[in-house]
Amino acid sequence: MSLIGVSMLEMRQMIEQACLPDHCEVSCQDGTSLTIRLSQGPNMEQGVTLSGVSLQSLNSCRDVVKLVDHLHALRDSPPASLRAIA
Repeated sequence: MSLIGVSMLEMRQMIEQACLPDHCEVSCQDGTSLTIRLSQGPNMEQGVTLSGVSLQSLNSCRDVVKLVDHLHALRDSPPASLRAIA
């Protein structure tokens, strides 16, 4: 973990609380990168997922704030339109 003295549980809690009132789930399956799911309601299928966030890239609280800003930008961006291929 890059943030000195911050456990994985504390990191998860920081990110999840920073995303309130949205619903946020943070997981770290491999111990080196985060997967973050964010939705405005309890249905996570209608939200956004950001995976592969390296723990080494989170060196300060400022980095966590930038990550949360990026999540909110993803959430607020319009969904990509689907095009039919003829």
